[in-house]
Amino acid sequence: IVSIVADQLDKNRLPSVHPHHSMLYPLSHHFRKAIAGRHAQLCLEKIQVLHKPPYRFSSNLAPDGRLRIGYVSSDFGNHPTSHLMQSIPGVHNRARVEIFCYSLSPDDGTTFRQKVSREAEHFIDLSAIQCNGKAADRIYQDGIHVLVNMNGYTKGARNE
Repeated sequence: IVSIVADQLDKNRLPSVHPHHSMLYPLSHHFRKAIAGRHAQLCLEKIQVLHKPPYRFSSNLAPDGRLRIGYVSSDFGNHPTSHLMQSIPGVHNRARVEIFCYSLSPDDGTTFRQKVSREAEHFIDLSAIQCNGKAADRIYQDGIHVLVNMNGYTKGARNE
């Protein structure tokens, strides 16, 4: 597998090993970084297809003086990500932080999703918005200061 990945990287191809899965193989840190870099480059190429100007972000807090934090995930349901983070939206100091959770997958009806939805000040289901540009516009309109990608390079992620 090492020689296959090396060949793919040398030819500037998308490696057949996903960044998340690269930890399972005897690959060097250099290869893992190159794999992640190539996948990131693919995301940038997909963004360029949208022909959108870059967003302009303000360093100012929201009008109420709070920091707006957004969590994006396709795993706000019966998934290990939700099992581990379902209480996170509720532990923030609401006087200082406004919490947004953006779901990339439809409601699976589980208590995990319900808890995240209930504890976040704003829970927005983006699963019906197929265009990544429009989903990004929705997040941008919320004035998010810190956006946390809970998926990384895993199934269901929309890193674009």
